[in-house]
Amino acid sequence: MFSPPSLEQIRRWYPGYDSPVFVHNLQAHLIGEVVDPLIEQYLPEGGVAVDLGCGSGTMVKQMSVRAATAIGVDVDRGSFAKHTDLTIVDDDARDIDRLPGALLAQRSIYDVPVGDATVDFVTSRWVFEHIADPAAALREIFRILKPGGVALLVVPNRLHPGVFLSSLMPLRLKQIFLRSSSGVEEDLVMPTFYRINTERDLDRQFAAARFERLELHQVRDPSYWLFSRALFRVATLAGEAAERLPLRRFRMHLIGVYRKPQDEERVSSPG
Repeated sequence: MFSPPSLEQIRRWYPGYDSPVFVHNLQAHLIGEVVDPLIEQYLPEGGVAVDLGCGSGTMVKQMSVRAATAIGVDVDRGSFAKHTDLTIVDDDARDIDRLPGALLAQRSIYDVPVGDATVDFVTSRWVFEHIADPAAALREIFRILKPGGVALLVVPNRLHPGVFLSSLMPLRLKQIFLRSSSGVEEDLVMPTFYRINTERDLDRQFAAARFERLELHQVRDPSYWLFSRALFRVATLAGEAAERLPLRRFRMHLIGVYRKPQDEERVSSPG
């Protein structure tokens, strides 16, 4: 009952998956199937890209293939150790959008070290549920984006039953559960606020920051059931069955794509 599925069993449903059997690996694969084409679509060749809450910098490396400058921002400098080929900038550096290459900066997402209207594309994955003031973070994104620049956010959907239950659990209980069931290290399970975690809240907060919505995607994800072969199968089949019903808005993840307006009269940072 509680033995995890093998890689071969996972690939019966997700043929493109080819990583070790771990919840975050499968999660990243499922999100990547949607996000990767969006990066190709909205990040211009030779542009400037920023990943907020970048962790080890994996997304920075990916975006640096297209971007002249790809910047990762995170408050945890320790997470930068994984990718030794990325450049860590000085703590007091500013306007690093002028530097070429793949860069990492230890900084708050409320204070990104780039100039006004200098960035073409901003992304952030599974970060905004952990911040107390998403409106302030959206204002900072608005400040750094060029007119017509695009922001892409990945957040868990609070309408999903599992995410809703998780939002009610005390942090310590959530850490213990995820460690014992899925092998997720406790320091990777951080406090949550869930203030921008429904389609309605995404649209409302981005509209308040004067963005225009381009796209919104819902992604189903059975990865948290990987600790049990049987439950993983049930969750996958239930997800497939739900495809035939009008239940898309209850999928686990939301991917919102929003644009800073081209209209010059509206591009100054909101007060």
